[in-house]
Amino acid sequence: MKPAKITWVLIFVGVFLLLSGMVIGKSFVGNSKNINYIKSGGNVMVHVKNQNHLSENDYFAEKDIGNLKGILRTDKISYTVESNPLNSEVTYKNKSYKSKVVGVNYLFNGFYNVHLKSGSFFSGDSEETGSKVAVIENEAAWRMFNTDRVVGKSIDIYGSSFKIIGVMDEDTTIIKKLMYDDVPKVYIPAATLLDIDKEAKIDLLLLEIGNTGLLEKNKNVVFEAIQAIGKNPSNYTITDLAMKSALMAQRPLLIAFFVGIICIVVMLVYAGKQLISLILMIQESCKKDYFIHVVRKGCLRIFGKIGRIAVAITAAVLIWSFVSFKIYIPPQLIPDELINISYFVEIIKEYIMNTNLDNGYKASFLEMEINAVNMIISISFYAAVVLGFLLLYIGFFQVRLYNADTTAVILGCGLSVLISLGLIAAMDKMMGYAPLFELNNIIVMWVFLSINSLLFTKIRAG
Repeated sequence: MKPAKITWVLIFVGVFLLLSGMVIGKSFVGNSKNINYIKSGGNVMVHVKNQNHLSENDYFAEKDIGNLKGILRTDKISYTVESNPLNSEVTYKNKSYKSKVVGVNYLFNGFYNVHLKSGSFFSGDSEETGSKVAVIENEAAWRMFNTDRVVGKSIDIYGSSFKIIGVMDEDTTIIKKLMYDDVPKVYIPAATLLDIDKEAKIDLLLLEIGNTGLLEKNKNVVFEAIQAIGKNPSNYTITDLAMKSALMAQRPLLIAFFVGIICIVVMLVYAGKQLISLILMIQESCKKDYFIHVVRKGCLRIFGKIGRIAVAITAAVLIWSFVSFKIYIPPQLIPDELINISYFVEIIKEYIMNTNLDNGYKASFLEMEINAVNMIISISFYAAVVLGFLLLYIGFFQVRLYNADTTAVILGCGLSVLISLGLIAAMDKMMGYAPLFELNNIIVMWVFLSINSLLFTKIRAG
């Protein structure tokens, strides 16, 4: 009997969700230039919490940056100054344009992997000499000049003339669209902004302190350094970017891991059944004849079963090599004792307290990018793990109910894989990212679907 159309729809949607979780998540992490670039080198982000009770001392001063350099033994500290009010006006030919003026030091370009369409970023000399230069986003150039060829032109910021020395390349990704508040940014040297705007404050630091692994050592080092300069670490959000990236990157890998584990279990069960069948066959035959005669007469059957066992175990080992990875679990989520109710209560309490503390907190644009990428990866992950597996197995049970032909089901699954990969590639392109397909994951997915096709079509026949 031919399966109903809904059966093929369920199988296709299940396949699409599982492959989406693997590919889209990897594409977002791999193509997000800021996250991918900043996570290396043991980079840590420190952001002042935007709460009303904070005093002037809670913001960083240039002398604090110097002290941190000495304590952490690094010169690689990028800091950001945001003007107050946040949305300032930039003037060109007596016409004002709403913009976000951001002061950064020259290391900003190195940390954020800034792509310039034209011109250059300002140097350390520009900061030391107090040069009034600016690097503007592509959107700002078009709004003010109706062109992006603006290097050398001047704009007025807070009544002072700034020369444009660079234009940032346009970011067309979905993450930019999710973050964009329709206010283009204008970047000027941090020291210059602090000089012309007395209300501006240093509220964001990026520190490269050397890669010490994923055990929160980087975060703890920065925590202690902030204490050492006389500030309260609880007034800051301290983020280890390598840890954050590791947590996001492993979700697509987990989906392939779950799919692979199902394949491995089925193959090992099959190998076990073949081994038991082989032993019983030899035992039964040995009741009537000598072992050597049994082996000689039934060598084809015996070596056939041994061959199936070897193939199943080899395939299981190969799939394990495809899907295995070093999973990262944040150390704070690992209890000293496995059975410790109070430990898990403390985790819930900490989450609730952090949620309350975040009221009124204004995230930096880097933090917003990380949160946006994390949100999309989370949606694709949970859709794959919950809906993907559920719909796929409902479809397979429908196949079993209709006693569908094995070949037809395998071909249907193969077609679903091909169509899904095409749609995912198109979706990635629409979102501004290059699709990152891994052949290993596609092979594991194909084996998973083939095994289930054989399993569910065979059950009914047997």
